[in-house]
Amino acid sequence: MPLTQNLTPFPPSSTSLPPQQLDFGGVEGLQVVNKKGDSIMVTSKDAKDLGLSRFVKIYSPDDRTPPYIKDVICATPVLLNTTRADTVYVRCEFTVQDTGSGPSTVRASFVSPEGDALLHMTADVNKDIVSTNANTGEIILSATVPVFAGMPSGLWKIVTAMPLAPYVQDRNRNGFSYEGVEPSLLWTRPTFEVFSAPDTTPPVIQKFGCSATQVIVPFAGEDTYSCQLVVQDDLSGFAYGELVFENPDRNSTATLRFDANTRQVQFARGGIYAPTLSFDPTAPGGMWTVSKAGLMLRDLAGNVINYNPKELNERSYPTFLLVSKTDTAPPEEIKSPASAVKASYSIVLASLLGLFLLQRR
Repeated sequence: MPLTQNLTPFPPSSTSLPPQQLDFGGVEGLQVVNKKGDSIMVTSKDAKDLGLSRFVKIYSPDDRTPPYIKDVICATPVLLNTTRADTVYVRCEFTVQDTGSGPSTVRASFVSPEGDALLHMTADVNKDIVSTNANTGEIILSATVPVFAGMPSGLWKIVTAMPLAPYVQDRNRNGFSYEGVEPSLLWTRPTFEVFSAPDTTPPVIQKFGCSATQVIVPFAGEDTYSCQLVVQDDLSGFAYGELVFENPDRNSTATLRFDANTRQVQFARGGIYAPTLSFDPTAPGGMWTVSKAGLMLRDLAGNVINYNPKELNERSYPTFLLVSKTDTAPPEEIKSPASAVKASYSIVLASLLGLFLLQRR
């Protein structure tokens, strides 16, 4: 939605009544009538016994005007712990004004200095109210979002491109998106600055092992080979890893990839990964060995570490795989000479018995 006249230093015009509290203390009771004319009176005592409130909040039914975000103030700077991977929360306060049904929800997203990361905030009137002003219809809502050590440093700005542009909605679901605006001209501090030590260390192996040192490929079938890696990174988090095997002739490879698709268990900045290789009869037989690159691990900050075959061997990690194959189909059952003689004897005996019966006739 493009920018409209509602984005001014003044609240949008509205003919709706502000939220009110109506006291029915002097009312005799509530009369309920159905379509047939039957009625029942609910007295104040009945209401109290039923747990009903004597106060009723009225939202303006004629409210068709959305609220507007009067101000955004984010706490800055955000200092991240550089010695431990603790979570720090950045806080922003949204001053929202509505003279009808009242504000309900505010959403906003922030982009990193390089534009390669996003953080999202949501504030709800039911749980995030800081303060209210009944006379002006203003409500200050607070929202927080976690920022981790190792995340991009610098000035994070509020996003005004759809579908992530700031959005505000009232209780009657009238909403407005701040698309294409210049936040610094509208709000006091719609940014926050992050100071974080850069992540310069690669992921660390906690445990690594494979299912076997040999696979046996049956005729017209396949066999599998799998490895399990337990890995963790100190700041930005583990991204992916690869272990490449080369066939005996060094003209083909098979790669085990440790990433989100092969992750079994996820934990903070790491996880347990278990990829699988499948070998069919077309795979070359013989000794497959780990390539010169060895086992490669990368974190989200781009730090890479390679364990070459020698280093893998020193750690008692697998460096080879023997592929054996059954190249021919199982032979058909061959009858023994004794079985053949026995069968011939049975046939001759049956023939003599038949001839004897014919002669008796």
